[in-house]
Amino acid sequence: MKKKVLITGGAGFIGLNLIKFLINKNWKINVLDNLSNSNLKNLPQNINFIKGDIRNKKKLMNAANNCSLVIHLAAKSALQETINNPESCISNNVSGTVNIIDLCIKKKIKLIFASTCAIYPLNSNKKSKEKDHSSFETPYSISKMNCENLINFYTKQKKIKAVILRFFNVYGEGQKPNSFYSAVVPNFIKQSQNNLPLTIYNSGNQKRDFINVKDVCEAIYKAINYKKSDTFNIGTGNAIKIKYLAELILKENVNGKLKYSKTTKFDASYSCANMYKTVKFLKFKAKIDIKKGIKELIKYEI
Repeated sequence: MKKKVLITGGAGFIGLNLIKFLINKNWKINVLDNLSNSNLKNLPQNINFIKGDIRNKKKLMNAANNCSLVIHLAAKSALQETINNPESCISNNVSGTVNIIDLCIKKKIKLIFASTCAIYPLNSNKKSKEKDHSSFETPYSISKMNCENLINFYTKQKKIKAVILRFFNVYGEGQKPNSFYSAVVPNFIKQSQNNLPLTIYNSGNQKRDFINVKDVCEAIYKAINYKKSDTFNIGTGNAIKIKYLAELILKENVNGKLKYSKTTKFDASYSCANMYKTVKFLKFKAKIDIKKGIKELIKYEI
């Protein structure tokens, strides 16, 4: 009998890549997505899609029917949107996650929760460890930390088993160039392909830990098979400057030039994962470096 999983937000960028990955591992898949930031056209035919919101308890319970696992990717994550509309951010991310936790308790199934490096301080100058504290700069990071705290409360009460994965800057096939630095890679590639300037905000000296979505899928699979409840960074452990990223893309794609633009708020000067705990306990280490990833993505985009 095939294993069956519910993926919330499965029609999004990471979800679509994860579905393909898990199908190859012989999993049956239910997807719950309200299509607020995605569409159906790229979803494989051999999955069970349910259009719905994680705040709808009845729909959520039905979507998890016969599932042994929930991978919770659904969230409001667009930075400016969460700042302008914190109520929607908290409602979706926190209230929705409360429903997921309740579901996992009632059905006695495991939870994999997609968290974020945004919970770490913006002014850090060192690799972030899982135990590091944050000042929680935005409604998005506040919502994600609240979710983590709720999950940890119920794991400590032995009510659920859960693995929290703090994703760093995920990039790869199928990512839309429509958000800020989380999508800087497809933004730069699109600008280069259209012979437009590659727009760099602030100095370009900001450093980011970019991890390929293929590696993220592998990390999630490791978390599925992990026997305990814990929190792990999911990155590469290596950070590069934004302007170096742009130069890499220009080198591969030729077109365009660098353009420096306005200063923006909430832009971390340095963001990089300390991967010691993840490598030691989750047994995960990213395989695709940024140079290889860019070459693959440019071929895919073209």
